[in-house]
Amino acid sequence: MSLTDTATRLQELEAHIASMPVADVQHVSDVQRSLASGSFQIEPVEAASNLITQEREFALISKQG
Repeated sequence: MSLTDTATRLQELEAHIASMPVADVQHVSDVQRSLASGSFQIEPVEAASNLITQEREFALISKQG
């Protein structure tokens, strides 16, 4: 793959990502309903694990940049 091919592919990926919704509308609606009904439950261990995973991914991105 040449540099031009890579640049073209990056532009295509950027356009695709830009066209994606920021949030899953159905998921947001489900969470809103569960909050309103008082049935929303959080799993602290799962939430903490997800947060740690996200922070690790951000750290990797920062090192690559």
